Amino acid sequence: MQPLIPSFQLPSVSVIIPVRNGKDYIQEAIDSVTCQVWGDVEILVIDDGSDDFAYETLCDQDPRIRVIRLDGQGVSSARNAGMKLAKGKYFAFLDADDIWFPGKLAAQINHFERHPEVGVVFGEFIRWQCDQSGVFTPAETLSSNCSTLRGIDPVRSGWLYTRLLGGLLVGMNTAVIRQDIYRQIGGFNETMRIGEDYEFWLRASQVAEMHSLAGPVALYRIHSASAMGRLVPDNHLASLLETARARWGLSNPDGSQLSKREFNLRVAMTHFSHGYSHYWRGDPDIARTSFLKAFTGGAHRTKSLVYCALAGFKSIKSGNADKQRPAPLQQSSLSGIEASPIKSISTKSAAKAKAQTEKPDNRNGEMPIAMGTPLWARMVSTIICGGLTGSPDHALTIFTFHKVPGESDTGYQGEFSLRDFQSLIAILLENFNILPLAEGIERLQRKDLPRFAAAITFDDGYPNWLSGVVPVLEKSAIPATFFISTCQLEGRALWFERLYSILRLTETDRTPLIAPLMAHGLYLDHKMIQDADNILKAIKYLPTIQRDNVISSCEAALNLKPNYPLFTTHDLKALQSKGFAIGAHTVNHPILACCTDADARIEIVRSKEMLEDVLREPVNLFSYPNGVPGRDIKPSHVRLVQAARFKGAVTTALGAASNHTPIFQLPRFDPWARTPRRLLIQYLMTLNRPFPIIEETQDALMVE
Repeated sequence: MQPLIPSFQLPSVSVIIPVRNGKDYIQEAIDSVTCQVWGDVEILVIDDGSDDFAYETLCDQDPRIRVIRLDGQGVSSARNAGMKLAKGKYFAFLDADDIWFPGKLAAQINHFERHPEVGVVFGEFIRWQCDQSGVFTPAETLSSNCSTLRGIDPVRSGWLYTRLLGGLLVGMNTAVIRQDIYRQIGGFNETMRIGEDYEFWLRASQVAEMHSLAGPVALYRIHSASAMGRLVPDNHLASLLETARARWGLSNPDGSQLSKREFNLRVAMTHFSHGYSHYWRGDPDIARTSFLKAFTGGAHRTKSLVYCALAGFKSIKSGNADKQRPAPLQQSSLSGIEASPIKSISTKSAAKAKAQTEKPDNRNGEMPIAMGTPLWARMVSTIICGGLTGSPDHALTIFTFHKVPGESDTGYQGEFSLRDFQSLIAILLENFNILPLAEGIERLQRKDLPRFAAAITFDDGYPNWLSGVVPVLEKSAIPATFFISTCQLEGRALWFERLYSILRLTETDRTPLIAPLMAHGLYLDHKMIQDADNILKAIKYLPTIQRDNVISSCEAALNLKPNYPLFTTHDLKALQSKGFAIGAHTVNHPILACCTDADARIEIVRSKEMLEDVLREPVNLFSYPNGVPGRDIKPSHVRLVQAARFKGAVTTALGAASNHTPIFQLPRFDPWARTPRRLLIQYLMTLNRPFPIIEETQDALMVE
């Protein structure tokens, strides 16, 4: 999309990039600016006392780049220096290790020109993950061209002062501000080391409307040294909120208000978050005081009292821990800002983080109090369920899904609808550290899983994945593994999809199925045949050839012309191109226990070979069809999977994998919950649930 404004009227944009020892990432940041379709841009790189690279050499690659050298005065001073020197009509901000999406400036400046009343235009961002070695997912796999973003998010747009007080997030690297707004409000408060960007946006919200584009416009790189992971004794966010109320009250310039009760609850919630952070990673005495303030302010009264008591117990139990404890980390506790719509799931390696100690917090001071960790699961499962699976800290929960139809499926699969799935993903992001399955297995073996580690898997193979669940996963940069039954790659539909179509067609009268079933030795009377489960069970455990013949006979009796959507090689390659892991799920989806060992070997090995022929890369993970150990899986099948050179396999046994779980018999978790509370209950039940393991091979397959 080209700019809507004639080129001779193009307003200039000044891009301000503060950097301190960021040589590993600065080039990516600059490239993301120079590739913008907006032509009239100057790039001000503010080198704040770096000693890792000669940043002035950046000027050689593009005449639009200017480098200004400071002596290590901090990120606020660096940004202020950039704004003082900037010549543009608009100021845009980007940190040296973050990246803009293509078309970002075009979308934002065009919106400014259409809406002269707007002083700030921002957007959503994706938190950028890395793998265990510190390597980040390629930016191009996460970014999208946002030049066509012309709509705004009405909830995040308008006079936003009270929304900011309530926790609205403005990502620093997403925002563009008019120069005249900066002239009115001044720069960043250089006396603040924490929350200076949040305070800056509070001031901006007093003089102009702020609009958010309805979509992500940037990547925010997560690393262990960022301010979002730091703790200090004082609750700076509560102080900042109280200062804002004293200065500007609780009303927007347009007259809309935040009630005193809502504000007090907001402050109380920051005390709860501050206490929660210190309870798990800081000082229990500070936690106890904060929970008491949270209780007084009305935030989670029951939880606050429980945590207050637990913090007191923790403090007593530690005894003289204060004398033994190393010097406290100088870390921020600006928690409680509204969560970003897009969330990452891992942190940067310490080695890479060392060079980024000055990276500012691009989330208006937000620090997720325990990223990827549920509030009550951390407490309840650690206290009550610890040790049931080697403690939840060492457990790997593998969530499993199948078709995920666009609308609720009233048929026979009991699947989540896409809307249900979106809601569940939001819950999982808030409550678990989601890892790629392969990484989860490796870390399970090394015994270094993060708390509440989880992986997401899908079975069978459905073309609707690409239009449904995949965009949901991509939006939040969530890794997943897709296990494919490869018969579809040869043009044959999944047997159960064929059967579900038959059962839907005969839902009101299934008597036409009696004759074809009887012809293959399946005897169901008129009463039994009305129950779909009876038919499914009768066919499910037949040998593959007989099973398919029965279904073909039923289709013929109904004159049903098979025309099923298939998961094709094109779909497979599309999944691969988006960075998702692919696993094998046999060819024809049989119950392996109903196969001869020779047939089972063909199903296992051929599915792997077919996938590798298409993908041109190893397929290392396997999913047993149906897959209950002892019923659907026998010891010989586990040995066959090992012999086929897979590196791990999942079953359908309900449970969470621990250090003692064989990696070729990993249990999974089939969530039915639609709310956080129900998911927690199901999760805790799963932690406490024994699951079947084939004992004959357990010793040989045990995690080392």
